[in-house]
Amino acid sequence: MEKLTDSRRYPPLRWPCPGCGQQVTDRAAVGRPVHIEHGHRPGCARLARDQAANAAYRQARLPSLVASSEPAVGDLQRHRLAQVVIDDCPRCGWHGYFHDYLATLGGDWATAVCDNCYADLHPGITVTVRFFSARSGGSSEPFAVIRERTRSDHPVADIGQQLAWRLAWEHTTLLVEDARGEAMADIVPVSQEEAERIAASLAARYWPPDAAQLPWVTSAYPPAAP
Repeated sequence: MEKLTDSRRYPPLRWPCPGCGQQVTDRAAVGRPVHIEHGHRPGCARLARDQAANAAYRQARLPSLVASSEPAVGDLQRHRLAQVVIDDCPRCGWHGYFHDYLATLGGDWATAVCDNCYADLHPGITVTVRFFSARSGGSSEPFAVIRERTRSDHPVADIGQQLAWRLAWEHTTLLVEDARGEAMADIVPVSQEEAERIAASLAARYWPPDAAQLPWVTSAYPPAAP
């Protein structure tokens, strides 16, 4: 694909939806239909059917991957995984490996969240978040926004996550490289408001308008309350 398109940004898949008659753009190959399919008409029956099927699949599959469960804290419960899984978090937009844990709210496996969201929602854990922009030399707009968490139950801050044109939060080495003086990008601290402006700009630059309504695009860091 890189040779055919002369680009590492592969052209997205577009298809006509038989449920609402709109041209739909797939933002990613996998994930929840309501998060990765953009351009459906509001109330699309096809999208609702596919999302319900995805939720049912998660309800059936995820409990079988759990080795043990911790006592619940209110509606919040953390579960240790028997194996590493790759998934996405519907609360904060993280996409990647769930190495050790996932968590449920009210026992809903279809909307299981990542361990960082577990920390956000746990009344006994304090999470501090910093944001940064990443800009290439000579560019007028950042190519990514970065968030870095420090959890009171962990001794050091995490490596950092970035949101770029794919509109998913994924691990980045940019903060580590910047600390070593090796970064090829200009890394600058920004406010959460500016982080959300950058995210909205990335959504508008690459995707249909409804991509800007993804929860983790409208709010670069979700509120503590479920």
